[in-house]
Amino acid sequence: SPWLTMDHAFDALDSGDIIYFAGNIREELTTPAGVFDVTIVGAGNQPRHADLHTGNNGYSAATWKTPASPTAATPLLIVQQQGWKLINILFDGPSDAAAVQVFRDGGADSAERDGSHVHIIGCKFVAAQNHIEFKGGPSQCVLEDNLLFGSTADSILETVGAGIGTNNYFRFLRNHWHNNESHIDISLNYATIKDNVFGKFTTDSISLTGGSENVVVGNALYGTYSAAGGYDAGTNDEWGGN
Repeated sequence: SPWLTMDHAFDALDSGDIIYFAGNIREELTTPAGVFDVTIVGAGNQPRHADLHTGNNGYSAATWKTPASPTAATPLLIVQQQGWKLINILFDGPSDAAAVQVFRDGGADSAERDGSHVHIIGCKFVAAQNHIEFKGGPSQCVLEDNLLFGSTADSILETVGAGIGTNNYFRFLRNHWHNNESHIDISLNYATIKDNVFGKFTTDSISLTGGSENVVVGNALYGTYSAAGGYDAGTNDEWGGN
């Protein structure tokens, strides 16, 4: 029989495990220390709110949203070890924090907490202050085929933390951002931003200020394609074919 909570599943995890869930999760969790390469799969239809109709008990979709009484400024999920993968989940995040935080600190050896190599695929992010927060400079993070809309601040946010402080070798592929205050506001180095749709925004569409040597190619860009229009390159970036 399935467990009732994701917290229970986290207590039983080993590195390399796969979790399948359906229905609604209403928890604020941090991935277990020292557990790597875990995949969480929303085992429902394409990401949407889990249906509360009594005939299917909410199991036709997979939704992760805030508890009835959320802790202030706390993400729904903090990823703190390498190689976690999130697939086919609707994240309906908090009004004062990110839905998902990818965390890295300055710890050494077994004390290191590093969410690098996170891979987020086919998910949907709605509402929330921020959709995904990269804190402390993780590297080699991948977002592909996600829909991200309705954030009241930056959809993709950088927060300086105790780690290396640089976000290296990210890949943003085939995502669709729309109607966020800003879509991407993060200093990236050596990133690839390719084949995405950047729709309506309020302040910035893509701001890579502070980063360098990124390739931004083949994207559909809403509005005026200029720095004044909300598109700010990093140093020595290559922007072309957009």
